[in-house]
Amino acid sequence: MNKRIYYSQEAEQMARRQMAMGMAMFIVIGGALGALIALLLAPNSGAKTRRELSKAFDSGHETNNILHKLEKEFAELRERVENR
Repeated sequence: MNKRIYYSQEAEQMARRQMAMGMAMFIVIGGALGALIALLLAPNSGAKTRRELSKAFDSGHETNNILHKLEKEFAELRERVENR
């Protein structure tokens, strides 16, 4: 991959650190730009988006409660069937 010749291990380590820092900065700047563009192009206002996220979370929470009840009822049904 990298065919450079380094005259010491320290020089190689420093080059690797610089490369890693460059990649990290690239990722951070790219993420920030992506978030900025997403906010600028969002079809809804912030308040409306928060309401929709809250509704989706509540719906998921309700679904979780329903699944928990169904699991409990299924266990009770299984127990009754096994007893018969």
